[in-house]
Amino acid sequence: MKHKRFGLVVVLISLPLLSTVAFANSSWGWLTDDPRIMLPWAISGTLAVEVFAVCFFNRFRLGDIMLPSAVIALGNLLSFLTPYLIIGIMPVIFEEDPGFFARIEYEVSRHPFYIVGIAFLLFTLVVEIPVVYFSLRKRVKNRRALLLCIAISNVFTTGAVALIERITYKGSW
Repeated sequence: MKHKRFGLVVVLISLPLLSTVAFANSSWGWLTDDPRIMLPWAISGTLAVEVFAVCFFNRFRLGDIMLPSAVIALGNLLSFLTPYLIIGIMPVIFEEDPGFFARIEYEVSRHPFYIVGIAFLLFTLVVEIPVVYFSLRKRVKNRRALLLCIAISNVFTTGAVALIERITYKGSW
């Protein structure tokens, strides 16, 4: 019974986070600078926090941090590129198919793709956790701690980047 209540609470809490408002025939426009200019800082900060968390809490020695650093960087790269790959692979319905890269370019120019939110976090968790966990699980003593560390550090960094993006840059439909 407790599990059912917990599930209901999770659904009720996440419902406002997952719902979106539709703005027909309109597109997002940044009123201030485009937040993609902060992307190098976001990448650097995210990698630093995640590498520190995984290495510190899983007791990697200083000389052994190259592998976790490379794996975490690869996981971040794959999670960032996944939405673009999905767009490129998706078939275009009711339109001529311009090709893989043309679809990506068209969708990126049409949408505010660098708005960090729930979907961004889900892609990060679904793609990055398996890459990092399965690459490092044999090198740690406590696999559950590794899994929790990866998940918590990703939630923290994605939330921090989203908060900084919302405070620093303004946009409107």
